[in-house]
Amino acid sequence: AARLLARLRRVGMPLADLRAVLSGTDPGPVLDAHLRRLEDGLAEARRELTAVRALLSPEVPVRMTLDARPLAAALDAVRFAAGTDPERPVLAGVLLDPDGDGLCLVATDRYRLAVAPLPATTATAPVLLPLALVDELRPLLDARPAAPATDADLVTIAAEGDQVRVTVGGRTLRGTRPEGDYPGWRRIVRDL
Repeated sequence: AARLLARLRRVGMPLADLRAVLSGTDPGPVLDAHLRRLEDGLAEARRELTAVRALLSPEVPVRMTLDARPLAAALDAVRFAAGTDPERPVLAGVLLDPDGDGLCLVATDRYRLAVAPLPATTATAPVLLPLALVDELRPLLDARPAAPATDADLVTIAAEGDQVRVTVGGRTLRGTRPEGDYPGWRRIVRDL
C-alpha cells in the first residue's frame, strides 16, 4: 500500500482520489480521470509555451521553391497519415522540413507516420501546410504539363507569422498554419 501511495503521489494524484483508489473499489475510472487531467494540463502547457516561444523569438519569413511534379508525388505519399483530430490541430497538416539539399514531407496522426524526401530548389526553414491548403493545392499540381519543367512548373511557398501563401502556375492559394509545435518526427524515425 505504501508503494502504491508513493507512486500515485509522484504523478500528482489528489488525496481524495487516493482514498478512492485505496478503498478497494474498481480504481480504473479514478486512474483514467486523473490521466485525462494530466494530459489536458500538458496540452495547455504546450499551447502556452508555444505562445511564449513566439513572443521571445519573432519568426523570420520562410520561402521555398519546389518542382510541381515531385511535390505532387511526395504529397500523395504522406497525405493519408495527416491527423484530423480537432484536439490536436498541429497534426492537421503536412510539414515541409529542410533536410540537407532537399526537404522531407511529413504527416502524422500520432498512430501513423509518413515521410517522403523531396529535392528543393530553395528551402530556408520548416513550413507546416494546413490540410485544407494541401487539398486545394494537390489538383493544381496535376494540371502541370508533362513536358520538361519550366518556371511555370515551380511552386513557391512563402510563410510569415501564421499565414502561408502557395503560388503555382500563376494561381495563389492562402491558408493559416495550424497552431502548436510539430512532433519531433526525426527522433521517432531515428529510434526505429
